[in-house]
Amino acid sequence: MGLVVPIKDGDEIIGILKCNLNILGSIDEFLSGAEDKLIGKFKLARSGGMVVCGDGAEPLSTQIPESILKHVESKSMEAIHYGDTEQEQLVGFSEINLTSGVTGYGFGGTFDSIDHKKGNMGESWVVFCYREMSDVKSSVNLMRRATLIMGMIIILVLAVVSLVFGRMVSRPLTVLIGATDKVRKGDYVSRIKISRKDEFGGLAKHFNEMVNSINDKNQALQEYGEELEDRVVKRTRELSESEEKYRTLFENMIDGFALHKIVVNKKNQPIDYVFIELNAAFEKQTGLKSDDIVGEKVTDVIPGIENDPADWISVWSQTNSVHLI
Repeated sequence: MGLVVPIKDGDEIIGILKCNLNILGSIDEFLSGAEDKLIGKFKLARSGGMVVCGDGAEPLSTQIPESILKHVESKSMEAIHYGDTEQEQLVGFSEINLTSGVTGYGFGGTFDSIDHKKGNMGESWVVFCYREMSDVKSSVNLMRRATLIMGMIIILVLAVVSLVFGRMVSRPLTVLIGATDKVRKGDYVSRIKISRKDEFGGLAKHFNEMVNSINDKNQALQEYGEELEDRVVKRTRELSESEEKYRTLFENMIDGFALHKIVVNKKNQPIDYVFIELNAAFEKQTGLKSDDIVGEKVTDVIPGIENDPADWISVWSQTNSVHLI
């Protein structure tokens, strides 16, 4: 690299001071130090394709392949494949900003425009990185395996988190279902412990209030049922005692009595009577027995009264000193 400093006398340039610095050693050492299996190997070349340093070759003694140079000239930033299937390489490249004119430095030039005043105007330097495709595929496969393992770990963690979170969410529902089942089986004592202030807590509160209401109504119904049972037992006992008194009175009456029921037609008109029960005096005065006439029609038992049962029964009762009621 040449450094030129003008020597002036006032505004007049009376000479120049030029110094050439050998920087290829430092650049080559820098590029070689960056090379490894993961990154690849580097070459520094001029825009014409002449290798400045790298790959252990003498400076400006080797040329970048034409196919790679055409790809660089197309301004495409994509890496390209180079070589045959046995020694395939992935080549990436990047133009050095300092040599591209973006920083204001007058660097580079064409191969025919080298002079001390203008320098190599229009020229730029490019860094090429060569990497074996086998290493690239190995790294890709390693990355895929790492991604797969990481994905499986993430899925496992998400599954565990989902399981734990699911249990946390479903636990209140399980408690509610268990409490509901107890109520369904008639257990109105159990209650849900309220330890949350979210929707589940509100649901548990309403559930407890509902069970309390059911329990209160159930106790009221139970008390009413017990009271009703006492009334039925008492009334049944009273009726039984009354029936016993009536039966004793009915059986021991001096007059003969026969109980009967009226048989009516479709127009609800009485057409006959059926014996229901007789007392001992009735049997004695008429000679009729309960086993023979109870359930039988009066017109079938008492002859001659088919035309007008009511009148004949009255006459027959008075004649035999008995009563049909």
